[in-house]
Amino acid sequence: MGIKPKTSAFKAVNDGGIQIVPAGPDPTDVEYPNVLFDLNEEYDPEESTFIPNQDGIYLVIGSVVFAQDLEIDYRVRIFILVNGEPAVGDNDFWGKEVPFANGVSVSGILQLNKGDRVSINVNSTADGVIVGDPVGTHFEAARFPSPLENESPILLKSSNTSKTYEL
Repeated sequence: MGIKPKTSAFKAVNDGGIQIVPAGPDPTDVEYPNVLFDLNEEYDPEESTFIPNQDGIYLVIGSVVFAQDLEIDYRVRIFILVNGEPAVGDNDFWGKEVPFANGVSVSGILQLNKGDRVSINVNSTADGVIVGDPVGTHFEAARFPSPLENESPILLKSSNTSKTYEL
């Protein structure tokens, strides 16, 4: 029998602060300073970064409430970054006729390695703000149950590369 891995899950929110997002292609790192829970002490609220303590398959979700005060059409893009590189993204269009703030989210099931740095960033075609709203502005991840050590290891082969991962 192998060693049972520790449970890994966290959730952080922005429960009141407003973060400025200038228009343009340059991304803004999203701040999630309020930790609701962190089961394995893997989330850094000062950097809004998740750093897993073990290899595995993780579900990662990032979400923001974006608001701007001009009556224009605009788009907001949101990304999950792994070690500074986009891993998953979403593109959301918001029309000028819609009088509500825009909830934008991204999620993905990712193969992460111990020590990877996972964060969320956004950019927009309009100047705006990320609204501090814990229901809509949140970042979370959880590890799926998978073996840490086995007598017969499980091998995952990537279809995009020639890499093989041992779980």
